[in-house]
Amino acid sequence: MQPKTLAIVVTFLPLIVMNLVYVMSATAELVPSCIPYLDGCTSISRAARRGNAIFVFRACMIVQAVFLAGYWVIARQWLNQLAGKALRPATIMCSLGIIASLFLILYADFLGTDGRIYRYMRQYGIIFFFTLTPFAQMIMVNELFKLTKQQNFSPLYIAVIRYQIGVVICILALGLISLFLSYSGNSSFERENILEWNYAVLMSIFHLGSCLLWGDVKIHISVKQRE
Repeated sequence: MQPKTLAIVVTFLPLIVMNLVYVMSATAELVPSCIPYLDGCTSISRAARRGNAIFVFRACMIVQAVFLAGYWVIARQWLNQLAGKALRPATIMCSLGIIASLFLILYADFLGTDGRIYRYMRQYGIIFFFTLTPFAQMIMVNELFKLTKQQNFSPLYIAVIRYQIGVVICILALGLISLFLSYSGNSSFERENILEWNYAVLMSIFHLGSCLLWGDVKIHISVKQRE
């Protein structure tokens, strides 16, 4: 799978799946019918953990985690090539992205299981995934922004980098709003769900920038035989 195709998959697969499992659960009357992005009638986990939705969600999220790990590996190599040298932040970004992907697998694997330990595994899985992924994204846009000061990028590159910076700012804003609501005592089931759904969307559409920037990026594999 070439980088552009991979970026398209990691962008749209979670968006399609989380909406699909909500429709499946709402149709089966396992969750209320609403627009979760605006009403917050249910969380992503509640929509995905019962009925046939759990099988679709679990399988697709594990696949998504594998693709995300590959995405961050390619992103590291791409940043290094743009800079013409190995960037330490790019390595940190890649490590955070891969660790976040492992936590996504942990979350998906234990979703729908009973027991206190399993609940903790789910909670830690999604918390670390939702935390580490934006950190990796912030490092990526920061390195790209610094490179714009050193190199002459095309208008498309500049526009996409600005788009990704805007997405990261929105992610940070939602995170701060969630913290404020929690510590001020104004949090509610619906408000947290609204934030969660929109936060997940922002995390996914960040990668849309890579779909545009990686159009000419190719992976070449060569095999050499020892003499």
